[in-house]
Amino acid sequence: HLDDTLYRDLYEARRVIEGCIARLAAVRITEAELRVIKENIAQAAGSLDDPAAFYRSDLELHKLILVASGNRVVPAFMQSINKVQLMMRQRTNLRLKIRKAAIDDHRLIFKALAAHDPDAAGEAMERHIAHVEAVFFNEKEEAQ
Repeated sequence: HLDDTLYRDLYEARRVIEGCIARLAAVRITEAELRVIKENIAQAAGSLDDPAAFYRSDLELHKLILVASGNRVVPAFMQSINKVQLMMRQRTNLRLKIRKAAIDDHRLIFKALAAHDPDAAGEAMERHIAHVEAVFFNEKEEAQ
């Protein structure tokens, strides 16, 4: 069981690392990679009512962006928090509100990547993770 302070630390780490990953990807991403990401987002949007399928698409999207960053070292950093991150994301992806917001965020990230705009891509990724964090903690407080 993870406590709230660890969740907050994880969200913070993800904002920092994945924001940088998105910035790198915006500069280096290929048209082929953009097509795959666009297909992934469409598939995720079609699986909003299936948390398990959405979870797989969500993980794949973030992995695609990581690969598009072209950095061979950053995946090791992501791997170091992978187990805890997967536990966290399994929990958040159960919430329909988070899945719906994630699709909107993913589309904004895609738009920035397609424009090859590193600042917009990084900021969109950081906002995405912040949105998930805010919904996660707001719903947790409401349940108490």
